[in-house]
Amino acid sequence: MGAGCCALSDSDAADDTSPFDREDHNYSHQQSTLSQRRGVHIEAAQHVRHRGPSYFLPTASPLQFGRFDDENAEQIRAAQKRRIIDLLESRIYKQNVDKQCVECSICLTEFETGDQVKHLPCMHIYHKHCIDDWLSRSLNCPSCMEPVDAALFSSFGTFGGL
Repeated sequence: MGAGCCALSDSDAADDTSPFDREDHNYSHQQSTLSQRRGVHIEAAQHVRHRGPSYFLPTASPLQFGRFDDENAEQIRAAQKRRIIDLLESRIYKQNVDKQCVECSICLTEFETGDQVKHLPCMHIYHKHCIDDWLSRSLNCPSCMEPVDAALFSSFGTFGGL
């Protein structure tokens, strides 16, 4: 027998009471080959007979599914953070406009006219490079700890644009 599919002996092929016929076997073999090409590791296979055609049910390794889910979840979280960072517009700091905020509380240096800054929904201001780096690690404002993603979504009033 090959890995991932069942082989019919000559006696099974001639027997009309075989649990599955050649057509079902070919389908099972095609499904198995397709699964292997997609990278699904087949540890076991079950054939189920229920008053009709046979069905091939591949069983994949739980470790592979867990690793796949963890890797995808991490990539999805990183993409979501990147999207939120990109949604926050940067602008040029102007001392006469932004009088109440004179220093970036992340790097602790004073803003100068011409610096690229970002306003968070909570209205705190930071250097663009400082807050982008911060938000790639934590989606909370470093000053008030307000969740930036929740505040950003509520300021849009809808999730439609994300």
